[in-house]
Amino acid sequence: MKILFTCLILILLILPGCQKQNVQVTISYDKIPMDVFPYSSYGEIAKIYYTVGSQSFEKTVQNHRSIQVVVPEKTLMRATYEKYVYDPSGSSSTHEDALYTADPKNPNWKF
Repeated sequence: MKILFTCLILILLILPGCQKQNVQVTISYDKIPMDVFPYSSYGEIAKIYYTVGSQSFEKTVQNHRSIQVVVPEKTLMRATYEKYVYDPSGSSSTHEDALYTADPKNPNWKF
């Protein structure tokens, strides 16, 4: 009985330390146009997508700005932004993605 009680106490002491902690992530969107051939520029906003539990979230951050969000650690986040390319054949635009996993040791995400 003492062994069972001791094991139960140890489990109750260890389990709370195993829970995911929340991370305050600073997201910075800072894309600078490139003045080398082929020339490129970036959209004025980036959209941030992530899911916590069963809820999905979408945030917007402007170029050369940053926002802060609080998410559980190991939350996968995706940023989508537009890239415009100018070359002799004309201009084209594409969507680019950046991925980040929330980490309490590195709470700053710059793309």
